[in-house]
Amino acid sequence: MRRACSSRADTDDHRRAREFAWQMVRIVLEVVDGRRPVAQLAARADPVVVAVVRTLRAADSAPGRSLGAGVPSRLRVMMVDGRAAEFCATYTRGDQTFAMAGRLVRDRRSGWRVQVLRLL
Repeated sequence: MRRACSSRADTDDHRRAREFAWQMVRIVLEVVDGRRPVAQLAARADPVVVAVVRTLRAADSAPGRSLGAGVPSRLRVMMVDGRAAEFCATYTRGDQTFAMAGRLVRDRRSGWRVQVLRLL
């Protein structure tokens, strides 16, 4: 059974994870849309995630890409434990809504990183 976030540290962890996730949703959409270089994602995401985003961009195959630029809409972050969080987000392209989900991990040295990412 999960316990409710009751301590200040838990609240701070959740806030920081949410801020990082929101930033990453924007960065991923900008990279996929060609408005930002892939290298800016590499510092914040695992190599497999960077490779997937690079492939989506090169093939111009992100979901709904032909409808225009992706615009973040909503974000939900759930803490798994003190070192991991999962997020789901929605974004719009034109008048259609799409989703993105991922897993964030944190280490003391480099902070939060995107470990898993899926654009739906």
